[in-house]
Amino acid sequence: MTPQEFLDQFGTLAENGVQTLREFVLQLAIQGKLVAQDSSDEPTEELILRCEQERKRLADANKISTKRRLPEVDGCEEEFVAPNGWKWCRINHICDHRLGKMLDKSKNKGTPQRYLRNTNVQWLQFDLTDVKEMRFEDAELDEFEVRCGDLMVCEGGYPGRCAIWRNAAEKMMFQKAIHRVRPLAEIYPEFLLMRLWGDSCRGHLDQYCTGATIKHFTGKELARYAICLPPLAEQQRIVAKVDELMRLCDGLEAVQKQRRGVRLRLNRSSLDRLTVVQSTAQVSAAWQRVCDHFEVLYDTPETLPDLRQTILQLAVQGKLVKQDPHDEPAEELLNRLATEKAELVKQKTIPKPAKLQPVNGEVPFPIPPTWRWERLGNITHKIESGWSPQCESYPRTDDNWGVLKISAVTWGTFNPDANKALPAHLEPRPHCEVQAGDFVMSRANTSELVAKSVVIESTPPRLLLNDKLLRVIFPDAIDPQFVNLYNNCQFARDYYIEVASGTSVSMRNVSRDNVGNLLIPIPPLPEQKRIVSKGTDLLSQVTRLESTLTRREATRTQLLTAAIHSILSGAPDDDNNVVLASVTEVEITFVGNHHNDG
Repeated sequence: MTPQEFLDQFGTLAENGVQTLREFVLQLAIQGKLVAQDSSDEPTEELILRCEQERKRLADANKISTKRRLPEVDGCEEEFVAPNGWKWCRINHICDHRLGKMLDKSKNKGTPQRYLRNTNVQWLQFDLTDVKEMRFEDAELDEFEVRCGDLMVCEGGYPGRCAIWRNAAEKMMFQKAIHRVRPLAEIYPEFLLMRLWGDSCRGHLDQYCTGATIKHFTGKELARYAICLPPLAEQQRIVAKVDELMRLCDGLEAVQKQRRGVRLRLNRSSLDRLTVVQSTAQVSAAWQRVCDHFEVLYDTPETLPDLRQTILQLAVQGKLVKQDPHDEPAEELLNRLATEKAELVKQKTIPKPAKLQPVNGEVPFPIPPTWRWERLGNITHKIESGWSPQCESYPRTDDNWGVLKISAVTWGTFNPDANKALPAHLEPRPHCEVQAGDFVMSRANTSELVAKSVVIESTPPRLLLNDKLLRVIFPDAIDPQFVNLYNNCQFARDYYIEVASGTSVSMRNVSRDNVGNLLIPIPPLPEQKRIVSKGTDLLSQVTRLESTLTRREATRTQLLTAAIHSILSGAPDDDNNVVLASVTEVEITFVGNHHNDG
């Protein structure tokens, strides 16, 4: 299969893979495989010679600084064999480049001028929504001015990110965090940009960056940066072809984005019908409509959060399982709980609860006749927090004591590995140790995650609650798993977002009073257990489907990568066709009898 044949088929092979296609186009371009070579083109060796002549002329006229020419690119630096007419060289051989002016308000003099910073230089374009000013003296204006056709390259922040300045009408300077690269002898800056962009995408640029944590693409490393340069005429053909293909990529991406938007809207519309209808027959009919189009509505992982949330909403609205008239009504259950709780308070077995406001007309949705609305604090024995000593920076080992982090309960399942070791000199507090069956929730997190909860099914010993985690203890007549379903559904999430305090979106807090005041629908106890069983089964199926879809996307990506590598390495057409055939055969099947669950 030729590169062109691959490009022709890519739109049908690469859902969400446009970035892969862009990177493939770049690799073809910089390796000389995108357009044909022409033997009549001026060889690159002559182009590089003209660069040297232009450099000498500009240096003699004091228009650029004189720089030592670096050695030729040696064989170990050449990633691929140069196509006919091409030649490996360094940026130092073909461009004049320099860093901008150091920002120093105490020393800078002259007239304020607008200047480019790292944040202004994005891939392929400039973001000029926030442009600062710095003082430049008249003698510095020519030295630090950005001209039309200059390639501006980030030295730090995002090393190598670059764009070509095209605004001849706007005067702009640049600071020291940016390289200004000016190609000599009319070399196309677009080709240099392609090389940097392609090398950044595949991680090849990292070898030129210094610094362990904060990376820098220094002037020294930029100077020795190796590039395989085509003849000038071929550069022009490559640039034109890449522009054409990138426009096609943009179009393909727009189509895929529109298709995903339509799919998500259809998905939400179908699920909305499930949550607004009332009768069992209406729910069954709405669910059947979802099942009839299941493979269309749920063929990517991004469609599943809405399905998961709908299952939770159906569960807590009494639409997931049938009501049984023989179940003890929730009103009787709640009366019995109130009596039992009063006796436990009298015996000082549990603390005296705060008096909560009665439930009036503020309920968020209707519930079955045998259910009742109540505040969470009225169906708990107590809500307690943990302990947060100064811990080690690493997790506990073996059977040593550890203190759980907030992330242990953030993502829907209990993660005992999210802990920090308790220092050896501190005595543990056994009453803070978590146990199997505990209902645990966070009282501090982001807006989206604060008050997320889990029921701990099993846990290793010697793990302590921290003081940003709450343990809610329920009587036997309340199933913690049902409360967990409700606590993680959208109705409860909206409540916590509304009542959470804190000025930072990244760290919001809820109090025990906030948790206690949460309105929660209470079904009869047997129905609680039926709902938990059905809801857990459906949510498990969604999780398995999510894993399957994620694996499918990963497999398709791996196969596409293999196809690209095969084409770039010049493998036989038969091998390429086998790889691409494998991509098209990747299919999925939903785990479980999802068409009949409702």
